Amino acid sequence: MKVDISNIHVANRIRREVGRIPELAADIRKNGLISPITVMPLDDGGYRLLAGLRRLEAVKSLGESAIETTILPINDAESALLVEISENEQRENFTLAERMDYAATLEEIERAKAKERMLAGKKSDPVPNWAQGGGKTREIVAPKVGMSRGTYARAKFVANKAPELIAAVDRKEMSVHEAYKAARAAEKPSEPAKSEPPKGAPKPVKYADYEAVQSERNTFAGKYAEASHKREMLETQLHNVNVQWQCEREGKDETIKRLQDRVADLEDALAAANARIKELEDEIKCGS
Repeated sequence: MKVDISNIHVANRIRREVGRIPELAADIRKNGLISPITVMPLDDGGYRLLAGLRRLEAVKSLGESAIETTILPINDAESALLVEISENEQRENFTLAERMDYAATLEEIERAKAKERMLAGKKSDPVPNWAQGGGKTREIVAPKVGMSRGTYARAKFVANKAPELIAAVDRKEMSVHEAYKAARAAEKPSEPAKSEPPKGAPKPVKYADYEAVQSERNTFAGKYAEASHKREMLETQLHNVNVQWQCEREGKDETIKRLQDRVADLEDALAAANARIKELEDEIKCGS
């Protein structure tokens, strides 16, 4: 089907080089777009580009507002991405930046799959956002991008907090672990210079037990997350009940309509029979 180009979102691609657009555009103008681009649906009604960046750019350069597109369901989108990375990596090893771009798209797919499971009534923890943590997501995505869970978690932190260090890793200037340590160090606020309090001034009050305060905060944060999850589940159940009620109502309305149509048919048949009886009675009278 044709999709508006303005509705297609292009993330950082696995292979970022996009060359020879004019030659491809000239071929498309002459022969048409032989192979559609491939996308997956997003929650906002748009689409995420999976394959065909050069074709998309070429069609845009021709001034077109829409492009022939293959829309893949979530599971098929993941399969297409795995095929794409396998084919590309056979030609050249991926950089860390490319792997993290690929991982971001995979996490988006995992979130969509989790939402589908939830709407289907299956218990499933929502997959966190790419910019957040998430042990479950890390376990799923890390092996698909060829990393251990620990390395992936550190690389993900660097990609979010200090993406320029990802480029340094790709240039072999530092390891992922070194980049992670540098990003963590840069995130810590610098401590102000300590000044001596005047003589006789009361000593500053310190927390008696910082760890206890932090533990209590984490407990409440966990309870809030659990309550939010239960609320989402209840909203999903309410939506499903409303859908079921609407379907049952439509089914009953359809049954009533069929019965009304049947009664009308029987009334027409009865009227026709009465008319025939009248005709026969008139013929009998004429014969007598």
